[in-house]
Amino acid sequence: MAHKKVIVLVAGGTGGHLFPAEAVAVELRQRGYDVHLVTDRRAKCFVSCVDEEHTHIVSSATFTRRHPFALIKTCWILLKGMGQSLALFYKLRPVLVGGFGGYPTFPPLLVAALMRCVTFIHEQNAIMGRANRVLAVFVHAIAGGLLSQTGTHAHKTLLIGNPMREVVLKAAKIPYRPSLGEKPFHFLVFGGSQGASFFSRI
Repeated sequence: MAHKKVIVLVAGGTGGHLFPAEAVAVELRQRGYDVHLVTDRRAKCFVSCVDEEHTHIVSSATFTRRHPFALIKTCWILLKGMGQSLALFYKLRPVLVGGFGGYPTFPPLLVAALMRCVTFIHEQNAIMGRANRVLAVFVHAIAGGLLSQTGTHAHKTLLIGNPMREVVLKAAKIPYRPSLGEKPFHFLVFGGSQGASFFSRI
């Protein structure tokens, strides 16, 4: 019996990055691929479609402070994450590695590019995050829901939309029931990361 081809998806440990990766993971598994998810420790409470055996935690950090010791610590953690990614990829031998944003994607995607794996990133926003901006130089393809198809990486940028989980697609089919009479109309606005601070100000 032939072994299934392995695809590794990498996502930051927050919902905005992780949920699109989960949607793609479900679709790829239905198409017969062996899908593994690489993320950070924050994601353990979110992951639902990928079992523990196929979920891998890799060390990562972001550059937030200019203090020399903080920078040295961050570099050390990133190098550790790259070592973990290298060992994992040698074991799994993936045919494709895809990133969905967030700083935990940086070590695995950089290692995948250095190993000459086929790679892509997906950007959910109109403006790329820092990790994706750096990784865009190295990957074979860039997919996005709102990205501009102009600029330095236009030749490898595809506008495909944002992957949606089945639970979201089902919720979208629920008909809207308008408010009756003088009842108040409630409008919920929410956002994550930098988006949350913007909504707080308005």
